[in-house]
Amino acid sequence: QIKEMKTGCVALLICWHVLPIESFSLVNPQRNLLRHTPLSRRACLNQRMVLDQGSQVFEARPPPLEVALPVVLSTLGTMSYWWFVLVPSERRDLAKNKNKGGLNNYLEDLERSPKNARRLEKWFYTEWLERRRKVRGLKISEEVNLVLS
Repeated sequence: QIKEMKTGCVALLICWHVLPIESFSLVNPQRNLLRHTPLSRRACLNQRMVLDQGSQVFEARPPPLEVALPVVLSTLGTMSYWWFVLVPSERRDLAKNKNKGGLNNYLEDLERSPKNARRLEKWFYTEWLERRRKVRGLKISEEVNLVLS
């Protein structure tokens, strides 16, 4: 049986290299080959068709659950840790830094700079600078209301 497989493989390789490329068709290559080849080559092609018929068609399947589940869970765990732990702590640190830290000093320098200077930086921090102006305006209006009361 092994000897027959070896001779079949050798015959297949010989037929593969001997056949002209023009005889292959995308519609139905095996049918087209049999129609346009001489009788001497048909035996090799029949051998090849028999070998091809034994193979199975590949059908895509999802990965097994025991493989996919750990990957999905580790990804979700990492994302949830990032979103629920790291992001809020960084937001708190940024808020503290904007109120009392080095970023506060930087924003003050940016506000005090001349109108046409550092335009790119002012554009980038537009929202933060507007919020600072609103907060300052609210503090002034509260102080005025306290004085008038």
